[in-house]
Amino acid sequence: MRTGRAFWLGVIGGAAVTVILTLARMVGIPANIGMMLGTTFGLMPGSGTWLLGFVIHLVVSGLIGIVYATVFEFLLHQSGSAAGLGTAIIHAILAGLFMGIVPMMNPTIPEIMPAPGLFLSNLGGPGVVLFFVMHLIYGWIVGAWYGPVLHPVTARREVHAH
Repeated sequence: MRTGRAFWLGVIGGAAVTVILTLARMVGIPANIGMMLGTTFGLMPGSGTWLLGFVIHLVVSGLIGIVYATVFEFLLHQSGSAAGLGTAIIHAILAGLFMGIVPMMNPTIPEIMPAPGLFLSNLGGPGVVLFFVMHLIYGWIVGAWYGPVLHPVTARREVHAH
């Protein structure tokens, strides 16, 4: 398994997600994972809080990249765009459900920061679409750039008893 490569691809995928979220805010969808993660520590919203959340997001994204590589190597025995997109669907479902418990972990919700809701549903339909699109882009990046797996399924030879 290419652990280092998987980690850095996850970081690149996390950075791409941050760019997508920044663009989304520019068109009026107020999704901000950096601020949500930074305020989890009870810090008030601000540039330092966002930076802390951004770093946390990149590290977690790198660790999730390693999870993707594990799936590619030991479960799917292949990588590539399709494997990354398929893994991203499972990732998005789990992460979307996790978003529902974020208010229990973030002391600034709902007084200072809004609750995201399952799958960013508190942002309406565009938030849900954004949620799935950013996970699919992340999965595509990690899957497409991971390279061939090191643990492919090898053809098994049948042994005939004589």
